[in-house]
Amino acid sequence: MITNEQQYQTTKQRLDGFKKALAMLNAADNQLKQKNPVLWQLNLDTLYSFIDDFTAQLQQYEDLINCDGLIAFTIHDLEDLPRVLISARLAAKISQAQVAEQFQRYEDWEYQEATLSQLSSVCEYLGIKFQPTANITFSATQSA
Repeated sequence: MITNEQQYQTTKQRLDGFKKALAMLNAADNQLKQKNPVLWQLNLDTLYSFIDDFTAQLQQYEDLINCDGLIAFTIHDLEDLPRVLISARLAAKISQAQVAEQFQRYEDWEYQEATLSQLSSVCEYLGIKFQPTANITFSATQSA
């Protein structure tokens, strides 16, 4: 996930590099395709995968920073919360520099070390409101 302008610019540059490499692989005079078609195809598939992934990340970042108005995020489990917090910060047009130093440290580690109280403070700062409904699944069985 792209979390700031520097990462955005770096991702764009890398995407351009992947596209150039793809053009070289698809060039009519590319010897790899003739000498080792399996390796050529593996390289081609890898580049397409990177291009798709980087394009999706760039689009997601652009959508968030160009957001005007209310945006809703769905959290399926607690592992989704760090990405939602970062996405909410981007949509609110709040830079990492504007976020209190303690919050930036948590974001750098995707909130892995933040307590529930600290997460609550971040949510309040970003203006995040939670819907009052939740689906909770609990299994009472334990491993032996």
